[in-house]
Amino acid sequence: MVCISDLVDFKLDLAKQVGADVVINAGKEDVLDRLCVENRGRKADRVMTIAGSIKVLQQAAGLLDKGGTLIQFGPTEQDATFPWAPNDFFYNEISYIPSYSSSPIDTKEVSHLLFGGRIQVKNLITHHFPLDRIEEALEVKARATDSLKIIIHPNE
Repeated sequence: MVCISDLVDFKLDLAKQVGADVVINAGKEDVLDRLCVENRGRKADRVMTIAGSIKVLQQAAGLLDKGGTLIQFGPTEQDATFPWAPNDFFYNEISYIPSYSSSPIDTKEVSHLLFGGRIQVKNLITHHFPLDRIEEALEVKARATDSLKIIIHPNE
């Protein structure tokens, strides 16, 4: 089961369209409660965070079942910390994987999947702008209420 949590309904609707089984607006309902309902009483096996928030990272750790893996794809606020109990990770056999970038091997593998048509990303590109409208593009991205990925075209 793939479960996506966000605060923006537009992004959740798009996640559902591209294959998420469950979408949860974290501003409207408790993510852990809903996850456990949808997952027959279990927490998650893997949780990936992308939001640059220490609060989100800490909440993500609480969504993991025994033997789970927490994967962090985005940085948190500078110098942010959160208290954690090492024994919670130890006894529950929780793994933590930060991922700052990708290796050339990863990049090659993903490019084969993308260019081979095995991963579809066209739906994720919500806006296109010419270079002379870059300010408008940045405003749309800053609002983040109706955009996901924006492409700036340097040449028309």
